[in-house]
Parts: sequence; structure tokens; C-alpha cells
Amino acid sequence: MAFALGMELTAALGVLIVAAAVWAVAKQRDVRLVLTLAGLFLGIVAGQPMLVMRTFLATLSKEQFVVPICCAMGFAYVLRHTGCDRHLVHLLVKPLTRARLLLVPGAVAVGFLVNIPVVSQAGTVVAIGTVLVPLLRAARISDLTIGSALLLGSSLGGDLLNPGAPEFRTITAVFDVDAASCVGVAFAPLLTAFVLSTTTFSILRGRIEARRELPVEDDRIVGEATASEHRFRISYLKAAVPLLPVVLLFLTGPPFSVLRVPNEWLASPHEGGSASPDSRLIGLAMLIGTVAAMLVGGSSARGATGAFFEGAGFAYARVIAVIVAASAFGEGVKLLGLELLIGGLTE
Repeated sequence: MAFALGMELTAALGVLIVAAAVWAVAKQRDVRLVLTLAGLFLGIVAGQPMLVMRTFLATLSKEQFVVPICCAMGFAYVLRHTGCDRHLVHLLVKPLTRARLLLVPGAVAVGFLVNIPVVSQAGTVVAIGTVLVPLLRAARISDLTIGSALLLGSSLGGDLLNPGAPEFRTITAVFDVDAASCVGVAFAPLLTAFVLSTTTFSILRGRIEARRELPVEDDRIVGEATASEHRFRISYLKAAVPLLPVVLLFLTGPPFSVLRVPNEWLASPHEGGSASPDSRLIGLAMLIGTVAAMLVGGSSARGATGAFFEGAGFAYARVIAVIVAASAFGEGVKLLGLELLIGGLTE
């Protein structure tokens, strides 16, 4: 009886801690701090806080997360620094200038496609915004529609077609599958979501667009900006660089497996099972893309090394830190057996 009451009290405290964590996140407190503290308190209630801290420290340096995510974000920063991402955007946007009907759905598509190599949503918006905003405003499309199109295109999950996407790192670590297989499974649902979302958005925005109009006083500014964009000379070599790592990863993995990377490039024999070849392969592909961007970047290649590590640091602080905190929180939930209770509530 006393044991049962103790178990019920422990579970109740655990539920309160989880509820407090949810409340704190909803109040926009730092999610990394909230999840870490919640995980630690759950561990204390379970009488095993050391397991939570062990999980925190182990995840902090887990190769499956650090190598691919930091390298992918570092590569995205180098693309922005060298201007390669802008050349890709211009190349994708060029056909849209010939058909007004395609401008809005095309803007969404450009965001989706650019988000594949540029795995950051914010980075994607920055890359496409400087090109698409003047073009869409010149076509007298409202600011509301322009902003919505950029947001939708950058948020549809194009990065999930990149094996280096942060979301795949947790999946590959837990289920021991390679990232290329994850992309293959995600492709059809993503394409379906893209088509349905873009079609629905294009239909709905037509009703709103009829009631909105670009102010006349902005025409001169928009015209100058658009003329500047039209004078932009596309370098097909620079435009190809953002896609290079993604192409390499597809060629080295199933179902193609056209290229083979020697094992000694990824891990030494004495590392054995501790190495993560899939993660290192993604990191290597991103490094090759970084070198290619520096080679074609010309004068803008100066400072690209700093840009790479700035991007890697951003990934560590904003992406990996959340994974670390979530892992600590998850360990606390598991220690109290709350995952069974939460799972039962969601069924």
C-alpha cells in the first residue's frame, strides 16, 4: 500500500514537472534551459539525477549530431558569404519573370528548393527574399502575399530532402538507419504536401489579393530594385555549388551507390563501432561543397573559413543544444515511466 502511494506521488510530481515545462515553453522561456532543468528535476524525483546528467554530457559530444549538423550549417553560411545561394535563387527565379501566373506558386517552389541545400529556414528566407521581393512587388503583388509565400516556401520541409537535415540525425541515431533511406521515405509525402499547400495558398490568396494593391509611391523604388536584379549575371558554376553536397550524398548512398568513399577517409580501424560513417560522410560532403564554394567565390572567398565556423557555432547553439536538452528531458521522463502515461493519453 505504502509502495503504491509512493509510486503515485512520484508519478504526480513527474506530471507536475512536465506540465510546468510545457507552461514555461509556452511562455517563451529558453527551451534549452527549461528542458534541461525539467529533466534534472525528474531525475531527482526518480532518485537517479546522475543518469540525466550522464545523458546530457554524452549527447553534448555525440558525433551523430555534431558532425553533420554543424557541417551542414557551416556550408549554408559559406554559401551566403560567397553569394552562391543568390546565384541559385536567380537561376530558379528566371523562368518566373516570363509568366505572371506562376509568380506566387513559383516563389513558394523556389523557397522549397533552396531550403534543400540551405537547411536553415531563416537562411532560406534571406537568400530568396533579396531576389523575390522586388520581383513580386513590381508585379503589384501585396506585401502580405509576398511575406506569406516566402514563409510557406521556406517552411514546407525542403531540408528533409537533404540527408544532412538535423531532423534525420535523431532518427538515424535511434533506429540505426542511414539518412538517404529517410529521404527516400519522406520524398512522396513531402511532394504531396508541397503540391497541396501551394495549390491551396494560390487559390486563397487570389481572393485577398483582389482587395489589396501596392501603393503608387512605392513604384519608383520597386522599379529600381527590379532593374538591379535584372542586371544580375548568373554564374551557373556558383549556382551549382549549393546542390553539390546533396548530389554527392545521393550518389554515395542507396539506391544509386555510384560512388564509393574509402573507409579510411571516414574512420580509422581502431575506432571500430564507435565511429559513425553516415554522419562523417555527410560532414565530408558538406566540406567538399564548402571548398567548391571557396574556389568559385573569387574575392568573396576571403573570410569563408570564418563563415563556416560561425555557421557551425550557430548550429551548435541553436540546434544541437536543443537536442541535448531534449535528450536530458527524455531521460527524466523515461526514468519515471511517464512515456507510457503520455503514450496512453495520445492514443
